[in-house]
Amino acid sequence: MSTAVNPEMEEQLRVWAGRLLVAPRDATPNTERNPGILGVFLRRHGVDLCLHHVLSEHAPAASHTLPGPDTRHEIAVEMARTHEFCRVSRALRERFNEPPLVFKGQALAHTLYPQPWLRPRGDIDILVKRAAMPPLCRAMERLGYEKALGTDGDLVMTQTAMRRRSGGVEHVWDLHWKLSNRPALSGIISCQALRQTAVEVAVGNTIFAAPSDVDSLLIACLHLVGHHAGEVRLIWLYDIHLLVAALSGAERERFLDKAMDGPRVRAACHAAFELTQRYLPAERTDDLRRELDPGTGARQRSGRTYLSRLAEDARAVDKGHRLRFVRQHVFPSADYMMKRFNIRRRWQLPFWYAVRIGRAIPKLFRRR
Repeated sequence: MSTAVNPEMEEQLRVWAGRLLVAPRDATPNTERNPGILGVFLRRHGVDLCLHHVLSEHAPAASHTLPGPDTRHEIAVEMARTHEFCRVSRALRERFNEPPLVFKGQALAHTLYPQPWLRPRGDIDILVKRAAMPPLCRAMERLGYEKALGTDGDLVMTQTAMRRRSGGVEHVWDLHWKLSNRPALSGIISCQALRQTAVEVAVGNTIFAAPSDVDSLLIACLHLVGHHAGEVRLIWLYDIHLLVAALSGAERERFLDKAMDGPRVRAACHAAFELTQRYLPAERTDDLRRELDPGTGARQRSGRTYLSRLAEDARAVDKGHRLRFVRQHVFPSADYMMKRFNIRRRWQLPFWYAVRIGRAIPKLFRRR
């Protein structure tokens, strides 16, 4: 039986699953759908495990109507991930005399969710000062990691991915020296500012630093709107929902102060809350959405093209570096191109640059 999901069904399932996550006692399980469709949908949105957990806690009878996730496999993967995370974290702490500053999925898994395996993630994101990147990469290589292929250029790529496969599990660390690859968002919070309010989190026999709930919420909103506005993945919205619910009164006021520090940040946070409220409606989220509304003319537009986002980023770059920013997007280094397209002779580069540009043109006008 087909497990394909058309756009109309996708929207219906997003609304249904979101309501179930927010109000499990009141929502009605979707028993009319093919279990295969539901299973594929929930896994793709990253909420199959946490939805089962929520229903088991608050509506046990309803949990039996959903396809069961492979919980034992996920726990086994989490155990392997935790062992490797502790090994690397201890080594980095010894090398740099401070715990790594971990943010996004890995940090949320250990601070926001009842069990870390309920929050799926494909990598571990850490934020460091730019000057620490070369010694950090060398330290990771000594631990058995290899640098993943990625486009280069310091204005278009502010992170390096390191990979290692062990025991059938691929471990990926994204080493960031800025919060975002997008210049329009990268300078909103610095590594130093995050560390000042960071909390220490114990995992196994090691400790890492994680952003406060206030900063984690700001990061989640900016990441959603800045990088994934066209991908309505429920796990990202559920992160925002849980972070909003976790804020104390004082933390809520601190968040509003930070979110209103500039029209771009305010519009992005408003858009993130609007999207979250659409699928996971909650009074506290709606209150923040209304308080951050910048007005009709200043709201973050949905369905923007990649070209408009690129122009926004170019405007955020210093005038003296804008030409280099565009050049790095259009013409990445020859070394990257030769690895990316498996080019054997440098004289072939012009052809492959043309191929890359040709493939990128439709993307420029794609709405997300």
